[in-house]
Amino acid sequence: ASLAVFGLWKLFRKREQVLYRSKNILVSEPSLTDLEEKYLLQAYRSTFISGGAGKFKKRLETEFARMCGCRFGVATANGTVAINLALCAAGLKEGDEVIVPSFTYVASVAAIVTAGGVPVMVDCDETVGLMDPAAVEAAITDKSKFIMAVHLYGHPVDMDRITDIAARRGLLVIEDAAEAHGATYKGRPVGSLGDLATFSFYANKVMTTGEGGIVVTNNPELAKEMVFLRGHAMSSSKRFWHTD
Repeated sequence: ASLAVFGLWKLFRKREQVLYRSKNILVSEPSLTDLEEKYLLQAYRSTFISGGAGKFKKRLETEFARMCGCRFGVATANGTVAINLALCAAGLKEGDEVIVPSFTYVASVAAIVTAGGVPVMVDCDETVGLMDPAAVEAAITDKSKFIMAVHLYGHPVDMDRITDIAARRGLLVIEDAAEAHGATYKGRPVGSLGDLATFSFYANKVMTTGEGGIVVTNNPELAKEMVFLRGHAMSSSKRFWHTD
């Protein structure tokens, strides 16, 4: 009798788990087809499966940047590293303030702290859950250097107002577009609306590489600095000579 009860309990728990999952609204689920398998095998058989070698990383950087309306793309290990790299390349210094929405994933804030910055959280619009431009302007101090606009769940922030504030107050704008691959704002692709934009390719994102991230920009100097820092600040002319 006890075994029968135990069996029924396991069946009930399994049914509950299935029902619970069916009620969840996921950010995204990976779609892995024969095409992904073909590219995976090509990379595997080429033996160029890590670092800067092989053709796939450069192709990703070029084509993804173009999709975002940008000239340059710099691939990273994940989306958090992408934010950190963007901040460091753009000149974040110890104690600089980065204005960030209070409703975001922890990686947005963790990357700021890791880079030496100070996150300043602002309220979000209660109707859409996105950064409130009025709250952004109210939070600016003489230590403010960046506005991080998080396009949560693929919904773009009011970028006209954000970029207007940034231009008037002398701040840089970083788009955290981890969940907004292919999204548009007034007909313009997300990723091209600020000074830099970061994306995640984690498994639950719109596009996935399992793990991975990228920074896109139209600024050649920022792109050059990101490539430099990503490669452990190695000289472009002298291998294994690190200058920063």
